Amino acid sequence: AVPLDALAGETSVIIEFHTITSDESYRTQIEGIVEVLPRVDLQLHLADGQSGELDLRPGEVADIAFIAVNAGNWAEAPWLDNHTTGIGGSLSAEPRMDGLTGVQTKWFVVENAGTPLALYTEIDPDARGRLRLPMLGPGESVPVVFRMNLFSHPGWDHDEIGVRLRSSTGFETSGGDIDADTKWLTEDNNEQVIRFNIYSPDLYVMEVNEELDGGEVVLQIKIQNSGNDPAVNILVRVCDMSIERAEAAGCDRNDAVSEQRIPYVDAATDGVATTHVITIRLVDSIPTVVVAVDAENEVIESDETNN
Repeated sequence: AVPLDALAGETSVIIEFHTITSDESYRTQIEGIVEVLPRVDLQLHLADGQSGELDLRPGEVADIAFIAVNAGNWAEAPWLDNHTTGIGGSLSAEPRMDGLTGVQTKWFVVENAGTPLALYTEIDPDARGRLRLPMLGPGESVPVVFRMNLFSHPGWDHDEIGVRLRSSTGFETSGGDIDADTKWLTEDNNEQVIRFNIYSPDLYVMEVNEELDGGEVVLQIKIQNSGNDPAVNILVRVCDMSIERAEAAGCDRNDAVSEQRIPYVDAATDGVATTHVITIRLVDSIPTVVVAVDAENEVIESDETNN
């Protein structure tokens, strides 16, 4: 029997012949050459302590750490394929990144992973557009990192990416990687599915009521958060202008007649927006005012058009 860890290619063997009819069992031996066929078994694992589901907020950078392993007997330089969801909401059969909208992504090979001397080298696509890893001999592995930047809300709350480690020998059906295929129904050991949950507030002015109190106008302003994340230190500004001008130029500090900070508005609960009410008193007589929440766009929200 050929050991599983025998390297692919020609190797010398010694075959001993024994007899079972004599006390002196050893009879003779011959030497020969056998060819060990390639056994391709690429594996992609999550690094120790790495979760397959991430909770992220706009403005954050997420690193997802993997270990690429050559568990076969054939040296090769595999590559990484990214698969994202499409209109149907399921991972694509063919590699694509356009389904994961609103984010910036990069892949890195990591030297000295897990140490203060860790060195990240970005993986640039080769001439065929493949994210090629270094040559891995049998039994060798290399740490790789998928980095995702969320500069703003990406336009979705839940999505996923599928990652495959690919061999130049192809899938199992073509005599390649022993358990690789194009399906996502079952996750084999050369692929991983990472799920993302995006959390962000969504603030807006729900209602403004006014009443006279002596010589002052009292505004009762209802602020709501329909997002799935709390908001903190929120600036509410009242401006002396028309709604048309505010929509064109914004409620600027130069036009402000009053400002107030709200320390905290909780996230929506079971789809029901959280309401926070503030009171602002105006002394001067102003025919029309505009109320803007998050007036300086300090809070990254899922919808920036409804403030």
